[in-house]
Amino acid sequence: MTTFAQALPTAPLSPPVDGLMGRLLTSGRVVTGGVIVVLIVFACVVSLPWTASDSSGMYFDLQRSEVTLMPPTTDSFTQILGTDRLGRSTLARCLFGGCISLAVGLAAAAISLVLGVTVGLVAGYRGGWTDAILMRIVDVLYGLPYILIVVLLKFALEPSVIGLLTKYTTLDSPSGVANVVTMFIAIGAVSWLTMARVVRGQVLSLRNQPFIEAARAAGLTEMRIFLSHLLPNLLGPVIVYATLTVPRAILEESLLSFLGVGVQPPVPTWGALASEGISLALNPLDSRWWLLLFPCLLLAVTLLALNFLGDGLRDVLDPKRGTTRI
Repeated sequence: MTTFAQALPTAPLSPPVDGLMGRLLTSGRVVTGGVIVVLIVFACVVSLPWTASDSSGMYFDLQRSEVTLMPPTTDSFTQILGTDRLGRSTLARCLFGGCISLAVGLAAAAISLVLGVTVGLVAGYRGGWTDAILMRIVDVLYGLPYILIVVLLKFALEPSVIGLLTKYTTLDSPSGVANVVTMFIAIGAVSWLTMARVVRGQVLSLRNQPFIEAARAAGLTEMRIFLSHLLPNLLGPVIVYATLTVPRAILEESLLSFLGVGVQPPVPTWGALASEGISLALNPLDSRWWLLLFPCLLLAVTLLALNFLGDGLRDVLDPKRGTTRI
């Protein structure tokens, strides 16, 4: 006899998506943001041998007086995004400037990651006066003007970095490299405060768990507990916050370059290119719109994609959050 339940039509069930990789691939934000970031990074890095070589026709500082302030045209690949007031290719400068902006963002995020995780681990695990002193230092630094600290650190560190590069390298002009290096050191040195608080909060919730008590009872050293037991449980929040720190660092570098205290000419960044083009682009009589549009467009798309990627990773790595689809 056929029962009612057996008579009901059954639809084929799709196989469940298991594992971290499966969740990443089914997250619209992770896929969208990741693909856009990879494409932008790929274009900037692959073009670097041409945009950084002064013997190439796509050199970022190659000046041609006969094509100054040319609008975008398909007649020449180097002029597809137009040229600036010195006849330099906007395409080449945007690609090379993207390498500088992305490098500053990644390096600053790495420095912020190391400092924030170290301070947060020590403060949360040790507790007591160690936690109180470290957190009061964080509170004091939070109360200081962020941009002012970055500028002061930059001008304080740059002479020392130039001296080290002159002594230990054979660079013809170490000031340009030193300018970029001090920029990401200065941004990274003040971007770790939130990371330290996030890690400290996580460690406070983990340090009294049974597996940590068992590790202490087994006689493991603090370093072994940090590396083998605490850090694996902190990877989710740390990865998410590190992903969100990169766009913040890029935006801060762009702001400083826009104000004229960041990466110095002729080295371009997206912020510096926007600063150079704003006076010409906003001229109502003869607007050179391409000098402002393309750097700002690349900056906005990159920041949006990185934030999409960070939000998607937060949804995937945090099982308590519902997955948000776009």
